[in-house]
Amino acid sequence: MVNRQALLALIDEAARDPSGARRLLEIADAMLAEQQRRGDAAHPPGYIYSGAHTWIAPFEVVDPEPLPDPDDASTLELTATANAPQGIEVPFDALILGVSGWATPAVPRELDTADKNGVLELDADPDGRDLFSVSWQLNGNRQFVTDGRTDLLMPAPAILGTRRNPRQLGWLVQRDDLIDVRVRNLSNVAVPFQFYEQQTEPYGYPINVVVEFHALNLEEP
Repeated sequence: MVNRQALLALIDEAARDPSGARRLLEIADAMLAEQQRRGDAAHPPGYIYSGAHTWIAPFEVVDPEPLPDPDDASTLELTATANAPQGIEVPFDALILGVSGWATPAVPRELDTADKNGVLELDADPDGRDLFSVSWQLNGNRQFVTDGRTDLLMPAPAILGTRRNPRQLGWLVQRDDLIDVRVRNLSNVAVPFQFYEQQTEPYGYPINVVVEFHALNLEEP
């Protein structure tokens, strides 16, 4: 169990002494990571291990979409997207053990160094998951997420784990199944302001997204 008093003391000291704040916060982050690895939220032994396979759905330069406008029928709700899905063809019968994802800014070239650094530091959730929403379909049927079925894109922090701690799943899929993953850029929701004068869209910025499924091969060796 992480020592709560020690953790709070580190954070307080970091707030009082900005010159050493980075080192102190790195220590605090390591303490929390160790608690996550060993605590109640940790994976059971062998739940995800070196023999598991990883199926990747990458999305490059996903632009923000216009925010919903009740006076503009062409705009979509935040739970929908016009972006094309990224498909994963299941190569063997498998049990999907977990799912993770992350986003990184596709920083516009027009930004100066200070603005670039600002964009890179804007996301508040681990691995930039607050910057996008996600859903997936199996064989063109309704979307599946970790808590059941839905027709809606869900905020990534709600249904995706981080690279270091994937969201646990127990999802059986079969050879030749098709998983279609969809994402929507929410940077114009998380950070609703302009970055530079030449910006063609009023809000947000492009992002790169990766969604990973961690699977166990159930077929004969």
